[in-house]
Amino acid sequence: MLLLVIATAFLSLMACKKDVNAGGAGGGKSIDPLLVGEWRWYSYYTRVFDDAGTEYNTPPPFHYGSDDYVCTFKDNGTYNTATDDGLFIPGTWSIKNGKFVQDGAEYEYSLSNNNQTLILKKIVYFENNGTKYRRDEYTTLIRN
Repeated sequence: MLLLVIATAFLSLMACKKDVNAGGAGGGKSIDPLLVGEWRWYSYYTRVFDDAGTEYNTPPPFHYGSDDYVCTFKDNGTYNTATDDGLFIPGTWSIKNGKFVQDGAEYEYSLSNNNQTLILKKIVYFENNGTKYRRDEYTTLIRN
């Protein structure tokens, strides 16, 4: 019975994805309709770990002003970012293999707060003085 419930939930989730064959996303990629619309950047923070799993101190979260960056994700796989200093930045986005892809960069993503908060997580691996590290970069956006 539990397997049937899981399969049904998976099929429902897949039905929510939209194939995007035109615009910026390109064929074979999809969009998540829950992401379409206007989002305001809220915060950015990092966590750093070495290969043994030890976490290192990082700066506290940076909080953006209410209109510093506003992203509008469109259902054709394109987006626009407007900044408070007048910049207008176009780009592309999609969902590929369960990850949010923005202009070629991949992020894990999740929604919370009744789909009003979008959390993007990018993992960056690097080495310093022979020690390997992983930096988790988190960007939080809230529905405008």
